[in-house]
This record gives sequence, C-alpha cells and structure tokens, in this order.
Amino acid sequence: MATYNHTDDLTQKTGLALLASARLWAVPAVIVIGVMSALAALYLGGTINSSSSLSGFPIAIVNEDTGDTLPDGTTTNVGDKLTSALVAGIDHDKFDVSTLTLDEAKSQMDDATLYGAIVVPADYSTTYLAHAASASTGSAAAPAPTITVLTNPRSGTSTAAIVTAMADQSLAQTGATISVEPYNPLPNGTGSGLSAFYFALLIVLCGFTGSLIVSTFVDGSLGFVPSEVGPVYTLTRHSGLSRASTLILKWAIMLGLAVVVSGLYVAIASALGMPIDNPLQLWAFSAAAIWAVAIVAQAVNAIFGGIGMLVNLFIFIILSLPSAGGTIPLEATPPLFRWLGSFEPMHQIYLGTRSVLYLGGTLESGLGRALIFCGITAVVGVIAGLLATRLYDRRGLTRSLA
Repeated sequence: MATYNHTDDLTQKTGLALLASARLWAVPAVIVIGVMSALAALYLGGTINSSSSLSGFPIAIVNEDTGDTLPDGTTTNVGDKLTSALVAGIDHDKFDVSTLTLDEAKSQMDDATLYGAIVVPADYSTTYLAHAASASTGSAAAPAPTITVLTNPRSGTSTAAIVTAMADQSLAQTGATISVEPYNPLPNGTGSGLSAFYFALLIVLCGFTGSLIVSTFVDGSLGFVPSEVGPVYTLTRHSGLSRASTLILKWAIMLGLAVVVSGLYVAIASALGMPIDNPLQLWAFSAAAIWAVAIVAQAVNAIFGGIGMLVNLFIFIILSLPSAGGTIPLEATPPLFRWLGSFEPMHQIYLGTRSVLYLGGTLESGLGRALIFCGITAVVGVIAGLLATRLYDRRGLTRSLA
C-alpha cells in the first residue's frame, strides 16, 4: 500500500491559478445549477397547486335513504334526488365519483382505493320533510337532516381535507347539517399518517445511500480508487477483480445490510412508539425493498461510473420524492407526477409500507403492487448490471490505468 501526504504531491498549484481555467469549474457549476433547478421545479411544482391539479380523486356517494310517504299518500325518496344532483354537480374532471352501498364504500376505504364518501342516512327523507313542514307552518322547527362525510385517514395525510372541502361545497345548498367523521381513524404514533411515508423514505435512503457508501469503501479496499481520510491519501494495490465480480460482491454486501438495517428500522420504530401490527411482515418487506433499490443503484454505478451517483440521485430522490404520494395524493398533483408515480420507486414502496402499517398488509391494499415492483426492479437491475459489466470486461475495459 502506498501512502502519500500533502508534501509528496509536487504537482499542486495555487487555487487561484487553477480558477483561471473554466475547464475546472464550468462542468461542476453547470451540473449543480441544473440539479438544483430541477429540485426546485419538481418539488415546488408538485405541491403548490394541489387544488387545481385534482384529477381522478376517488370519492363515493352512499344513499341509504329509505324514503317517506307524503300526506297525499304518495311515496318519495329525497335521497335519490339529492344523490342525482350531487353526481351531476361534482366536477368529474377532478373527482372520480361512484355510487356505492355503505359496505362497498367501507371495503374500498379499507384498501385505500377510496378516499372518502358522502353518506345520506336512512331517515333523510323523513327528517327533510319534517324540517320543511315546520319551516312552512311556523311551528317548532324540526331539526335539519344530517349528512355524514366519511374521510379515510389511512389513505394519506391530505385526502381528508380535500374530501371535506368538496363535500362542503357540494352540500352547501342542501341546508343539511354536515357531520365529518374519520373512517377507521389512525392510532397515536403514526404522525397523522406520515409514518408510512417516512418509513418508505428510510427504505429508499438505505438502498441508495447505502449503495454509495458500500461502493466507495469497497472500491477503495480493492484498489480501484484512492482513499483519503483527513490528510492521509492512500491507494491500495489493485486487486484485479473484474467489474462483474465487483458488482456481485457489492450486491452480496447490500443483501446482508438490507436484512440487518430493516430489522433495526423496525426495532427503532417500535422503541419510539410507532404502532406496528405485523413487525415480521414489515421487516421482510423492508429488506426486500432495500435490496431491490440497492441492486439498481449498484448496477447504475457500475454502468455509468462516476456519474452514476447523479443518475441515481434523479431516479431515487429528485424524481421519486415529489411523486411518492405520501404527503399529497397523486390525484392532487400535476400529470407529470402521476405518470412518474406509476413506476418511480418511492411511490411503490410507500404503497407497501402504508399497506403493512395501516391497511392490514393485504395484497389488494398496495402490498402486492409493491412486491411486484421489487421483483421486477431486482430482475431488471441484475440483467442490466451483469450484461454491462461483462461487456466491459470482455472488451478489456478494466478498472486500472495499465
């Protein structure tokens, strides 16, 4: 092992002299400006106009009204008329409105495929007619009918506010009392529905940042890149390991780390008081997701070399965070982010953590989609990584100067 310090490097020049050459600073300056501009455009663009970006937001209207008999003997169902008026009046470009039974609505909210419901009660016609009659005769006022608005806090942190605002606007002319109730509210310790998002973020960070750390230290230990700790600059003797073998070694290390770190995540979350109904399931999913992210991240590094870090930054952070759907539902983001959310890793992993933490860990509630994503991602990463590194090796593109 050769060890160098500052005085051994006789080629150093003064910083001011080097700054005179644009070749030194122009490329990093352009990259930093581009990356930061992309961050600003994507992070702000995905959040500041959520109300005007609404599209396909799933809500339901539940009509349980059984009707009533008028004084002349005819029957009427005011709930049917109200339901028809609501369906016609709601902006269908923004909301995906369905008419369901209460059981159907609850079932869909259990899977987080429905964000809220307007429930017309069974006695709506009776109370509506009684209230109208008392108002017309001047007798003691009968109470106004009550319409219940069910929100789904387990579907996301912002969905309740959107459902409530829509219901207030749609029901403003009915004269009914609006009662907003959370369906299956979240327990304490969930950060008002943010714990699933932050757990997903931890998973992605472990796979992405962990891969960067592992690559740096493994490459240094194998003599591919120099190591610098404080003033000590070292370059280990070149190991001669092929690119493909190095990539497989890094994948193996990240597999072990995925198992360990996911267990630590679950243990730390439990110690902090975060409710976890099925810790084993959360640990297994987290380990699988971390390794899937790591497989792709390491493959990207192996294919692109030094700029692989930038490519990974865009894949796992810059494009992934604003399209995660963990703080604002994708239905309240511009079309670009809804498209990104269909394949970007953060959203798929968030669906998995939300399913395990809030929705019983069923395949239908997002866990199945997340597992499919992990499997496809791992397969694509392995194939792309091995094909590229073996191609480099066969062409003699070794990681050495000689």
